[in-house]
Amino acid sequence: MGVEYNQSNLTAGELTPLLHARIDINKYNNGVAEAENMVILPHGGMRRRPGMSKITDTKVESDARLTPFVFNTEQKYIVLFRLGFIDVYRDGVKVASDIVSPYTTDAVIQEIDVIQSADTMIICHETVATHSFIRMGDDTTWGLSPIAFTNPPQFDFGSGLEPAWSATRGYPGVCTFHQNRLWLAGSTELPTTIWGSKISGFFDFGLGAGLADDALADTLDTDQYNKITNIFSGRQLQVFTTGGEFNNSAPIITPTDSEWRKQTGYGSKRIRPLLIDGATLFVDSSERTIRQYIFEFNEDNYVSLNLTLLSSHLVTNVIAMDAIKGTSFDVGDYVYVVNADGSCAVLNTMRNEQISGWTRWTTDGDFKDVVVLEKEVYFLVLRKGSYFIEKLTEDTYTDHNVIDTGSKPDTDNIIMVDDNIVHNGDNIVHTDTTTGTPITELVTNYDGVFANTEFKVVADFSIMDDAKYEGTPGDNKFTISRVAYRIETGLNFITKVVTLPVNTETQKGVTLYRRKRIVKVDINVYESLGVYARNRIAPDRQFTVVLDQAPEPFTGFKEMYLLGYNRLTSVEIGQREPLPFILRGLGTEIAY
Repeated sequence: MGVEYNQSNLTAGELTPLLHARIDINKYNNGVAEAENMVILPHGGMRRRPGMSKITDTKVESDARLTPFVFNTEQKYIVLFRLGFIDVYRDGVKVASDIVSPYTTDAVIQEIDVIQSADTMIICHETVATHSFIRMGDDTTWGLSPIAFTNPPQFDFGSGLEPAWSATRGYPGVCTFHQNRLWLAGSTELPTTIWGSKISGFFDFGLGAGLADDALADTLDTDQYNKITNIFSGRQLQVFTTGGEFNNSAPIITPTDSEWRKQTGYGSKRIRPLLIDGATLFVDSSERTIRQYIFEFNEDNYVSLNLTLLSSHLVTNVIAMDAIKGTSFDVGDYVYVVNADGSCAVLNTMRNEQISGWTRWTTDGDFKDVVVLEKEVYFLVLRKGSYFIEKLTEDTYTDHNVIDTGSKPDTDNIIMVDDNIVHNGDNIVHTDTTTGTPITELVTNYDGVFANTEFKVVADFSIMDDAKYEGTPGDNKFTISRVAYRIETGLNFITKVVTLPVNTETQKGVTLYRRKRIVKVDINVYESLGVYARNRIAPDRQFTVVLDQAPEPFTGFKEMYLLGYNRLTSVEIGQREPLPFILRGLGTEIAY
């Protein structure tokens, strides 16, 4: 007996193995068992993730931290903190380097908190005086110095008033801007205290007479120890601690109108929250759960919803997180979560459309950090013992890649009049071979750590022989044996989508545990090449094509017949070579 099963929606993403028997939930029909190096499309399908391009002069010998500095839409920078120094990058080029800093250990670098406005970044850590990092008028000139606060706060630690912040008592650990004040919180000896500056006087913390625009200092008084780990400007001023989540309910916070209320009790890790789709995302104290902190009108309170429940195996020990709010290629919001094991879990979320799904990204190395500069995504990646900044780049298919692009010859249809040929179709064309600039070699400038490493080479959409970089100085060229107009070389990564165990409804009930086989799979692809199903490749060429030309990406159905009976049968679809791949859906014919 046979039956057909169609899966046209993959927006639930990769589900935890603990859900592989939950055929009673809707997410089962929209999810997959594995989705490696894929991006969920809000339209329903998935596509191969973009490759990552190598950035000039980004090799770092030790662990580091990336932070964004967006001066305006044109002038966007990556600030890189490394042991004892700060470097600045713009558009993939290092514009300032070796700025001496007081952040000299990996632990401090990973725990610093930053907030930036206009040309000034505020940098906080409990063990280091609060600093400002200022762009001094151009890309190459930056200044780092301790902030000279006006009227710094005082506190009686038991022997009379003394500065609340000092090398002895510690300094604020987190910061934010809210309602035209600078907010600092969570020092070493005052871990539950929050300080707000004067309005429009960001460095003035004088309490004054308690007027509406004076500075203020509040302490969270609760029944348990709640060290502040994050302070965030969202719908209201929000404070995240080791034991719970708080918000200030005052519409306008003043010294006389400031009320802190505990909302939920999950606790937060010291990773800066994100604002996505009207909600605040934070890493809770388990370090493996991303929660959505959002106001629930029915409860008249904030709730912290678990966003990783259905894909809990993908988020383990979170070390970095950032998000992009739509791109020129994708209309959804994407959250990038870097795990300590070197993987990256990626969430596609559109709350109003009830889309929320995760996929898992891997690379030839380890993801270590992520930063988003408006519409650009950069990763810090550990490869062969060295750290590199790499940019997520659309229309590339390898990592740590280098690309060179020529120009194609001028081509036009042959159109004649009178008694000659009149051609309005697209089969007979004239190509002017004297125009265009083909390329046959690519200068890579790979670092010596990649000696004897084999790189994939893609000429147009043809896979060439792998090229080995020998590591010899000056020998940074890859050549190919055919004319091409775009050459890309880089490190390959595998893409795959594995369906959940196929289940259908029959008159005798569900077929999940019945012995069956998938007779045929119809893979619905869009502009794709090099697609496999169960280790069998779907041919990209037909008998009518010219064999010495690169194949064109295919749109339509790839029909493949399969063998083998099993109870929990599934299909693995993916690629082995760096080529374009968009999976719109798939249909299967099942016999049992």
